[in-house]
Amino acid sequence: MFYFIFWLSFSLLFCSTLGYPLYLAVKLRLKEKELPKKILDTIPKVSLIVVCQDEENRIGRKIQNSLKLDYPADKLEIVLVLDGASDRSEAIIELFLPHPQIKFSSLPYPQGKLKAQQAGAALATGEILLFSDTVQVLTPEFVKSMEPGFSQTQVGGVAGKLLYQTKEEHSKNRFLKKIGWEGLLQHYENFLKESESRVKSLTSLDNTVFAVRKELWPIVQPYLCQNDITIPVILSSRGYKVAFAPKAVGFCPKSSSFNQMILGQKTILQNNIAFLAEHQDVFNVKKNPILGALVFHKILRLFFPVLFFLLFLSNLFISNAAAFYDFFFWGQLLFYSICLFSLAFERPVFFYLFSRLNLVVLQVFLTYTRKLYVTRYNPIAKGR
Repeated sequence: MFYFIFWLSFSLLFCSTLGYPLYLAVKLRLKEKELPKKILDTIPKVSLIVVCQDEENRIGRKIQNSLKLDYPADKLEIVLVLDGASDRSEAIIELFLPHPQIKFSSLPYPQGKLKAQQAGAALATGEILLFSDTVQVLTPEFVKSMEPGFSQTQVGGVAGKLLYQTKEEHSKNRFLKKIGWEGLLQHYENFLKESESRVKSLTSLDNTVFAVRKELWPIVQPYLCQNDITIPVILSSRGYKVAFAPKAVGFCPKSSSFNQMILGQKTILQNNIAFLAEHQDVFNVKKNPILGALVFHKILRLFFPVLFFLLFLSNLFISNAAAFYDFFFWGQLLFYSICLFSLAFERPVFFYLFSRLNLVVLQVFLTYTRKLYVTRYNPIAKGR
């Protein structure tokens, strides 16, 4: 019995952390070489929708960044929606209003991010709706890099690449000391996204650098603010895929503190669990074509604390059975000892990150009340 638990736990952990990336790599090697994406006959009009509340420190920079996007001016409109701000955000936006590319709507009182995005979509006249927060700094070629993804009719949405570092840090140094562990995790996620996109469809995305066909907006809009897996699942169930545009890069400053990053991961986990619990047809392979990838990429991660515990406990009872099990047990014991040390001294960083993230997963499960958490305005804290 303990042997079965040991190897089951080990296999599931391996499949989710290393096995799935290896599977994608092999799948890509066996996949026929892709033909270059065709250029669209007509350049689609894109509506960049930015919603904000009290963003006086960032909104001006965001507008300037949006106006520098390398895309035909008559094919790009910037839709700004102010969600009942109480600071100088509206006064700053009004300075840019004479610009012909900018549209502006101000809600009389705070109604939440989803309502603000709905107001922005109602104003938009583009064939493609592109969503971004004030925090993200988009590269000039961002929109041009996203556009080819829509040349395939089966593509309903295209996700950009979000990097948790400034543009200057990215150009000077990509080493871990510059990008941080948060950035390293994001690089790992971006690798999985690019591979998934080439194999079939994304299983998750950053909804702050995401574009969708306007005709699909009624399908997508109820889920845009919830989590990172909902939109790929919803579009996939309707016969569409979500592509990844690795050259469409958005830069986001690293969380100002480690606790903010952890809080961001906690929010994503809470909303993912709520969505999975309330939409159990996600687990129906006939309704969800990306179920297998979703399980290995996202769902198994929700069970990591349980799997690690079962692996250690079962190993304890069979450690004397063979040298391999004994060696593996002492290796686990050493690993978790370092993890406990890291929780006390916040060093080494890898072990501290591993411990905090797994404790967050465990906490979310223990405190989960089957109710979606309200999305709040704090893009950095939410890790979006």
